[in-house]
Amino acid sequence: NVTVRGFTVKSHTGTRGITNRDDAAAAYQPVTGIRVLNNVVTKFTNGVDFRRARGEITGNQVYGNSTRGMYLREYPPASPGGFTVLNNVLSGNGAGGSQYDLVLEDVYTGTVVMSNTITGGLTEACILVNNEAGSVELTGNTLNACGEGVLILQNGGTAIIQQVKVERNTITGGGIGVRVRRTAGTSSLRQ
Repeated sequence: NVTVRGFTVKSHTGTRGITNRDDAAAAYQPVTGIRVLNNVVTKFTNGVDFRRARGEITGNQVYGNSTRGMYLREYPPASPGGFTVLNNVLSGNGAGGSQYDLVLEDVYTGTVVMSNTITGGLTEACILVNNEAGSVELTGNTLNACGEGVLILQNGGTAIIQQVKVERNTITGGGIGVRVRRTAGTSSLRQ
């Protein structure tokens, strides 16, 4: 179990603000019980970056990161459980195109994103659910000025299963509210 609480983490050239990446091994080490609470994370490539991990990300301010505010990723077949992403404020992350405030890519069953406030840059999706997603919940979030509020995307893979529950979110001031899209890979099951 690891807790990161109450820090201001700031850089102008760093790649990852808070992460489980082991640069010596050039790999992400599995971590369970991670808690990232009440931090300020700014001016990195990726503000909060976890793979092969589970835990809680709550009450953080994540802004001004050049590619992604939060990036949570790994493959459901090795599932240790999901992340809870709760009551965070994200803004000004990414510069459009394939850069986003919150990315959930090949995430574990049971990931919940709830009661977050995200202000985008009008050219990207505020929340991207990419490829496999087992029982992901996006609930009660406030999304503003997003090119797409929520983008559920398949851009590769075979027989992808995407189970995403989108409920009680407020999406304002953008181009598209919620979009489900496939750009590559074989047809898949979406629920």
